[in-house]
Amino acid sequence: QFNIYTGTGAEYVHRFRADPKNRPVLLSCDIHDWMQGWIYAFDHPYYAVTDAKGRFRITSVPSDKHRLVVRQPDGGYTSQHTVHVIAGKTSRLEIRITRDQLKGI
Repeated sequence: QFNIYTGTGAEYVHRFRADPKNRPVLLSCDIHDWMQGWIYAFDHPYYAVTDAKGRFRITSVPSDKHRLVVRQPDGGYTSQHTVHVIAGKTSRLEIRITRDQLKGI
């Protein structure tokens, strides 16, 4: 967990290292408990955040079989999927997450 009070107009810079277990770092606020976020630090450039409709695109992925990990940390959801990437082609994957798969949301 990571929490630094900076006050109004102040700035704090922190450098995160990639976690070999790919665990997120929780950002939180001691004053406003509803204010939180997650940081993932990777040692590679292949990641994405979904748009408002839940879609994402990861570009320039090398051809091969890859493991895609999907996480929704507030809901405690994690799933892993195998994606076969072929140069010059789009790989599509549809993942449906139900409310029952999420904890406390």
